Amino acid sequence: MNGPRINLLPAKNPVATKQAIEMLESTVSGLKSGHFRSTRIGDPLLPAFMAFVRSSAEAAAAWHRLSSAAKCHWKRLDQVSHFTLTAQLVRVTEMLDAAAGVTAADRLALRRELGQYLVSLGTVMDEEAQALARAQGSRAAPRLARGSYDNLEKRAVQAFADIQKEMGLAMARKEAARVQKAFMRHMRKLETSGTALSGTDHMLLTAYKKFSSQIDASRQAEWTRVWDFLAGNAKGAPSPEAIKAEMREFERLAQAFEKTRDPETQMNLFKAMEAAKKSPIHSSLKGKVLGEMFAQHWDDWILHMDAYEDLANEAARALGPGWKARKVYGNMRLGGKEYLDQAILLVNESLPATTSPSAPLSKLFLGVQIKVESINTSLEQTLADMVRETGSSILEIESKDGSRTLFRLLPSLPGEKAHRWVLNAAESDFPDSALKKAIESRVTLRQQAMPMTLEEFNLLAHALMRAAADAL
Repeated sequence: MNGPRINLLPAKNPVATKQAIEMLESTVSGLKSGHFRSTRIGDPLLPAFMAFVRSSAEAAAAWHRLSSAAKCHWKRLDQVSHFTLTAQLVRVTEMLDAAAGVTAADRLALRRELGQYLVSLGTVMDEEAQALARAQGSRAAPRLARGSYDNLEKRAVQAFADIQKEMGLAMARKEAARVQKAFMRHMRKLETSGTALSGTDHMLLTAYKKFSSQIDASRQAEWTRVWDFLAGNAKGAPSPEAIKAEMREFERLAQAFEKTRDPETQMNLFKAMEAAKKSPIHSSLKGKVLGEMFAQHWDDWILHMDAYEDLANEAARALGPGWKARKVYGNMRLGGKEYLDQAILLVNESLPATTSPSAPLSKLFLGVQIKVESINTSLEQTLADMVRETGSSILEIESKDGSRTLFRLLPSLPGEKAHRWVLNAAESDFPDSALKKAIESRVTLRQQAMPMTLEEFNLLAHALMRAAADAL
């Protein structure tokens, strides 16, 4: 967070220093609560404020609605008033970006003032809440009650770090929302165009409908994975600048393809554009995000997983007390390397392994790989996984909240085989060399094609990257 340097060493007056630190900590509390309160526009900001409200009748009305929402929230402090206030704040910010006659410096000044509202609310509310408590006869401790002055510098550093983190999260959520808005606007434009769509646009709209039909209204939160990836907020996600660079290169190739009339040059440019669809960013979005999301919510496969879970519960009961079946989706690593995309494990958390490192025991009952690629590599990966499984390696499972669970994966006993499946986009193919290895190894790998083609996944991923490049 940019700003003037602040001396974190204790001041000569320890009471004043403690008050300053508590104000910082209260500020963080206000940020985490999500509260907002409109405050007076100071004289230095008056020209910027007047330029904005006079830029249009809509701008003046938006600011009035923001002020009314702030007053309402100040009185009620509930979820409804908070939602209304947040919506009005976003509206004013959007109008500020597009306001005619407002200079860049004025926009920046007003943006900082709006941000300061969020920062200052925690302190103001704390003071008024305590004043109200005292007026009602409460014995609440006064704000500047005597206390320990120890670790003031450490507390100040932590308070500033917390502010930076909260402000960063707020900006990340805003950027993800901008990507979502840009993509959904494009989809609505295609759906309501009223004219015959080109072949590519028609296929894109079909792909979006197929995909969103599985991620239905009750699972809209799952789309957050897509928006966070594109905004650079997710673990391992690319930066928005990297996405923009890829889209600029793709547009350059597309424009050159349109301009040239030489068949050989057109063919080379077409191959280059196809190669761009296999870039690490495009492939990660297409496979690790879109492919895994689709497979996890695909109705036909859910029924399949439920049936296997029933079988796994029977197998767990046969193993004895403490064993149970557990479904796992994504973020699995075996021996420190990426493992399956979906699995059903038999686990016993009450019976830790006797070897080091100590971890609950597990056995693989069902393993699933999800591939959205033209040349399916699941056979080679399955053979490599089976070799690692014989080493009784540590299985690491990362949850959505970032927490990790470790299991000791036991190798399969002779005659005991895990069920293995691969879900792939329609039109992908297995190389002959991999099929030969699978036959020689006598590996049973069942396959099922998802009801989306490889090209549909490609078009959807490209359109999402285009929206991110336009919005960020």
